[in-house]
Amino acid sequence: MKAVYALLGITFIISTHAQEREQWVTILVHGTIGLGVNFNGRTFNLIKKDRIEGSLYERNVIKHRQNPYANTLQPLGPFGLHAVSLNNQSVDGAAIFSELYTAMAEQFGYNEKNEFYTFGWSGLISEKERVRTARAFYQELRTLIKEKTKANERLKVRLIGYSHGGTMFSNFARLRATEFCNDTFCIDETILIGVPLSKNLMRAFACPPFCRIYNLYSLADAIQRIDIFTSQYFLSERTFKGKEEFPLLTQIEFCYTAPLRPLPNKILPQGMRGIVTQSPGHVEWWSFGWAKSMYRKNLDMYPLSAAVFVPFLLYASKQVKRSHIQVDLRPEEQQAYIQPICLTCEETICIPFMTQEAYQAFLDKALLYHPYYSNKCEAFKKLEATVGNDSYQYAS
Repeated sequence: MKAVYALLGITFIISTHAQEREQWVTILVHGTIGLGVNFNGRTFNLIKKDRIEGSLYERNVIKHRQNPYANTLQPLGPFGLHAVSLNNQSVDGAAIFSELYTAMAEQFGYNEKNEFYTFGWSGLISEKERVRTARAFYQELRTLIKEKTKANERLKVRLIGYSHGGTMFSNFARLRATEFCNDTFCIDETILIGVPLSKNLMRAFACPPFCRIYNLYSLADAIQRIDIFTSQYFLSERTFKGKEEFPLLTQIEFCYTAPLRPLPNKILPQGMRGIVTQSPGHVEWWSFGWAKSMYRKNLDMYPLSAAVFVPFLLYASKQVKRSHIQVDLRPEEQQAYIQPICLTCEETICIPFMTQEAYQAFLDKALLYHPYYSNKCEAFKKLEATVGNDSYQYAS
């Protein structure tokens, strides 16, 4: 396979600070939570039939969703559309994510001024709930855009949806076509992360108000494909397929290749030593490393959520004229390999990533937010102690 070194990189990105910075509203939307709470055969049947109203499952998930501890593990936020406070004195997953996302974007020459928001919802596994919630979200979003564009007509809007948070976006197409036909705003970028895709959902993203779509996935994310509750098929899809035309769709498979982190009193098996593939699983896409379960503590990217790499992945996608690529990030080599995914493509393009020193500094910055290593440790432990069943933390 022939490697072509692109004459691109952080060190020779032309500075755009003299230009006017793009104004963006970036909205983070979490996925479902709490599947493990009181999960049994009865709950399975209720979810499969979408008849969860008044059930023990619904009550427990809402109870866990409202516990402040949930907000420390991932970008979550209160119910509804709310601005992220970057001066939050508590351990707030949305604020931490926003800070790290901004720092990553700056590394790769983004000339943006971002206002971050979260849209919080119940996290229940229910198509009816997502349809209902999508309508409330659309209404709040159109109000926000109307207010913001009064001051800046060139405002841009970005949605980042994880798992079924991204599934919920698909309802916007129906709402625009039926209830809000006179709306003209568009969502400039929609970033789908680990979203279980179906044929109906794919069609929706080809309609207004959506413009450019980025679909990010990992082959290590098994949960994305097993959407046994809301898909009409046993397996959902990782990628957009079918005859629909998506001229503004880019699909990115994220690979991460590096040595695993050494852990105290742990000896790695022979097959896990040296350079290994450690692409993110479903939870690792969105949760931080201090989540108790389902985040591997020996990942080289620890304690980052893989979604923090979104600015780099989008930057990498713009270096090739292909709509479906694999980005294999190799921090130890200070570079990433971009491989177009198609039957006739053989060329691999190599682009620079951060230097080892810069990336280590970035990881060190992330560790400063780790509740156990900060002055917020005691407050975090008190929140942690309020949780009787921690299964809700699995962002599934």
